[in-house]
Amino acid sequence: MAKTTVTRRAAWDKMYGAYLDLNQRLEQAQPHERDALERAVAAQQDALLNLNAPSFLAVMHKLEVLWEGQLDGLDQESEEKRLIVEDLSDLIAEGATIIGYTSPFAQAPGREEAAPKSTS
Repeated sequence: MAKTTVTRRAAWDKMYGAYLDLNQRLEQAQPHERDALERAVAAQQDALLNLNAPSFLAVMHKLEVLWEGQLDGLDQESEEKRLIVEDLSDLIAEGATIIGYTSPFAQAPGREEAAPKSTS
């Protein structure tokens, strides 16, 4: 079972890192590159959401991907979604502190610190 978790985590880390890289490239893209990168980001999102999450942090990132653009609003639904993500983030941080673990993807996109770029 541990091998399954390790395998799932490696697959998740690789795919999530690729998703972050594509988003960064999209932000810096020239107009003629945007269409292809937007399609690549959408395909990576679909693949990421279909991948089994190896941790609660991965579940939180899935929600952020799923709710992209819906967390910044001023309406009640946006606030509720932000609160869910914040609750998950707090619980994950508390659990990580207890066991002394720091994930390479602990910071979500758009937060104070950027997540590290994928090395693969």
